[in-house]
Amino acid sequence: EIALSLLDYGQHKVSFEETYFQSVIYNSPFCSLARDADFRHTHWVRQTGETDGCLHAEEIDWCGNSPRFLNGEDWKTAHNNQNGQPLFFARKFRNPADFDVMDSHLGIDTKEGMSEAMKAQMAEDAQKEERRGKTDPRNVLVGKRAKASSSQADSENYAASRLVDGDMSTRWSSAFGEIQNVTVILEDLKTYHCALDEVVMHFESAYAMKYELQVCEDLAAENWETVYVHEAKNRVKGRSQLRHVITLEEQHRAKKLKAIRVLMTERATQWGYSIWEIEGLGTCQVNPNYKDSKPPPAQTMQDKKRDWQKKAREIQGQGARGQGNTAGAAAAAKMDKAGGKEEPKKRRGWFGRGK
Repeated sequence: EIALSLLDYGQHKVSFEETYFQSVIYNSPFCSLARDADFRHTHWVRQTGETDGCLHAEEIDWCGNSPRFLNGEDWKTAHNNQNGQPLFFARKFRNPADFDVMDSHLGIDTKEGMSEAMKAQMAEDAQKEERRGKTDPRNVLVGKRAKASSSQADSENYAASRLVDGDMSTRWSSAFGEIQNVTVILEDLKTYHCALDEVVMHFESAYAMKYELQVCEDLAAENWETVYVHEAKNRVKGRSQLRHVITLEEQHRAKKLKAIRVLMTERATQWGYSIWEIEGLGTCQVNPNYKDSKPPPAQTMQDKKRDWQKKAREIQGQGARGQGNTAGAAAAAKMDKAGGKEEPKKRRGWFGRGK
């Protein structure tokens, strides 16, 4: 009754799921089992009221003031205070895959007894989760060469290449400065030029209040033409406002573009600029004589280790069938330790043990 009543009450509250679980426990016959509230051990990201640039300002008053993860000291404190009772911590279960993981460990079927509508909703959520973080399949900028006026601390983690890697979880960040630019070269050995219908900017919270989208049809002459100007009058109030869809006018769609450039002239924060991804939706004129001559990816150490172990198991199996398990194990050890090569005779036996 408490759980259902709180669910009805929570329909009229913002982000009530943050406190639902502990509210039920503390108002139930199991209240003696609750050791600590979720919010007792917290490390606030921001001070109260500092919501400038927050991605969820339209959803919650204390926007951006979320607790960090528990650290080692918090864990010690909670563990010392549990008085021998079991300790549990859970928060924000969303991805349907989480249910599958829990089911496999607990030996239950969470979906048993669910309505068909709920199962359909979970399947839809799973598909959305699978698509999350991927760029539009029509994006022709993925893998193109990109360069920037600067990168944060000259780090590879924030390099210009992150703008066009097709991964929404990586980003480019500039050094602190007002005037910055990023350029994506469309012309390469494979592509003559591209015609774009739309350009989509995915800014991080360090976004640009003012910027220009410029295009170039002649890289040698560096003739840049401004096709779009963005001038924000107000700061963003949500994540959706950091995604800018720029639809090019008809006369610009017919251009044979060799490169595009984003010139940023006014920051929204005290930092520099940061962009998750730039997408260009359109088509490219491909060189018909181009042949992808990329060599196959080099083997990693993990790949080599797996090959060695496979050979070792094969030799061990041959020894077990022929000369006995001891001989096979010794031969396998030689292959495993020598990286697939015959080991010198003075080496020890299986994993270095024995005489």
